[in-house]
Formats: sequence, C-alpha cells, structure tokens
Amino acid sequence: MYSEPLGTLINHLRPVAARGDVPGLADFISHLEEARHDRNDLLHALPVAYGLHRRKTQELGYVRNFYDVEDLVAVTSSMEAAARVGNRLLYHDGGAAVRRWYERAGGTGAGAQGDEPSRASE
Repeated sequence: MYSEPLGTLINHLRPVAARGDVPGLADFISHLEEARHDRNDLLHALPVAYGLHRRKTQELGYVRNFYDVEDLVAVTSSMEAAARVGNRLLYHDGGAAVRRWYERAGGTGAGAQGDEPSRASE
C-alpha cells in the first residue's frame, strides 16, 4: 500500500503521531525505525569469511555481524514485529478508516486525490 522508502514513511508519520490522533502510532514508528535499522544493516552488509559484516562510514565504531541463522532470524523478527503492530494500527477502528479511504476512491482502492504516496503504484 505504500511505496516510499521507510525513512520517508517515518518522517510523514511523526507529525501525525505528535498530534496524538491515532492511538498506537508512536509505538508503530518505534518498531518501524528498529526494523528499518535492522533491514539496512543486513542489506548493506558485505560478505566475509564467516558471514556478513556491516560498518558505517559515518559511525566508525559501528560494527554488526551476521554470522549465523539466528542473526538473520533476529532481523526477520524485527520486521515481522513492525508489520504486526502496523496491521493492528491500520485496523484499530475495525477497518472504518480503510473503508472510508476505499469509498473516497470510488471503490478502486487508489485513494482520494492527495491520499496516495508520490510513487503510488508498484
């Protein structure tokens, strides 16, 4: 439903969370930030003799290693936790907001003008 990078999504959600209109949004942002961090570490890790190794040029002391399946499972768990919290948040009102969004789109699911992200279709 959302095709922007995760960082952009987080930046769009922060002002909404600050208003306090949506219960649980701050918790979702926290989970999403953790999942984004974990995902980026895994995606940017380089192969080494015993697994994957991640360093950051902006943080010279930062090192993260992925040496076994448990390290990969931890990243998967982080992303799944964000998805669970996001799904609970999306349907916190029993799906009423999703139905309104769908109806405003004339039943197409594309959202009303201005509702969809700038890179909408994937």
